[in-house]
Order: sequence, then structure tokens, then C-alpha cells
Amino acid sequence: MEEEYEEQEEVKNTPQEITSPVIIFTTFWDCKNILDNLPYIFAVKDNVVYVINTKKTKDRNVMKFAISITSPPEFKDYSRLNMFAPTYRILSNYKKDKDWKKYRSEYVELLKKRKDEILKWNKALQVADNSLIFLCCWENTSCGANCHRRILYDCFNESAAFDDCILLYRDGNESKEHKKVEASLFSKYKGSVKLNSVSSFGNENDAQWFEKIIEMVDIPKY
Repeated sequence: MEEEYEEQEEVKNTPQEITSPVIIFTTFWDCKNILDNLPYIFAVKDNVVYVINTKKTKDRNVMKFAISITSPPEFKDYSRLNMFAPTYRILSNYKKDKDWKKYRSEYVELLKKRKDEILKWNKALQVADNSLIFLCCWENTSCGANCHRRILYDCFNESAAFDDCILLYRDGNESKEHKKVEASLFSKYKGSVKLNSVSSFGNENDAQWFEKIIEMVDIPKY
């Protein structure tokens, strides 16, 4: 009996430009940290590891939005997307009864009622190819805290309207030590992800740094 071998795709390490909108769900403070300290972050979509350039360029617009009812004083300049914020009633009820299942159900129903407004915003995104969009709120979810941005992220993933977007969820407490944080993401997918699409690098030093990251986390060769 002949053995069957699954043909594997060749790994493509050639930098490629990301042309889809990138939407990052995180906290206000993590957003600031990314823009201030991290020239690149990583995302995974359809088993492809993307390197995302976080700097604004002539070909790349960076937009920061608040999706919470209120914003910290130092982030009042973030534009608010009210269609993604919960209502005061939904939020106050959750603070009283701590029923997350109920909160999730009510928030999802609220998003459905705002469907037309959300789709209008989504349509504008498709015109803004290569944009980097931050959707920000308060809660650090690394230790089990709940936040509506996680629900919103799940809804985006389940909606065909956002299939052309790269979606990335962050707990909000990710370390400022760039290499350790992003290497850990690579390590999480080690053995199951092919590195075959990355954004363009800003300069030769950035490309060399990226190659060192690949070596450090032992991305498998195919």
C-alpha cells in the first residue's frame, strides 16, 4: 500500500504589503503603548502570520476610537463610536447583578439594532484600505475581567462583513518589552502556522530584527 504524503506549501518570507484594514481591540493605555513604543505587532488570520506596521505613513492611516460610554481624561481626543458602546442601562444592570451572560445577550441585541449604522461604518472601512484602527475601552481582561470589546471582537469575527479585515484582540496589559511579547505570540502558534505573508518593512534594520525573532521562536521550516 502506497504511503500518501500531504503536499505542503512553500514558506514565503518575502515581505508583502497588507492591504486590508487592521482593527485592534484593546485598552486606551495599550493603544498608547503600541503607538509610542512598538513599531510592529503581530496578528494571525487563516494561519497566516502578519507583521503590522503601527506607524502612520502617506499610505497608511492610523485611527483611534473610544467604544466605551466614557473615556479617561488623557484620552478625550479619541473619537467616539457610540454604536459600539453599551447603554448606561445595560452597564448599570451588570454592575448590580454581575450577570455576564445576560449582559452579553443584551449587548448583542443592541448591536443588531444598530446594524445599519455599523454596516455604514464598515463600508467606509473598505474604502480606507491599509488603515490601522484601534477600538479602545477600559478593562484589562488578562486576569478574567469581562469587557464588551471581547463580545464586539467575537461579533466581528462571526460577521461576513468583516471577512476582509484583520482583527486582533489584546487583553490590554501586554508587556512593553516588544520582542518578548511578540515572540510569545509566534511561540503560541509554533508548529501550526506558516509564515507566508508579512507587511513591508521600514528599513533594513527592521528586517534584520524580524529575522532574529523568527530564529528565536523556531518557526518550523516546511
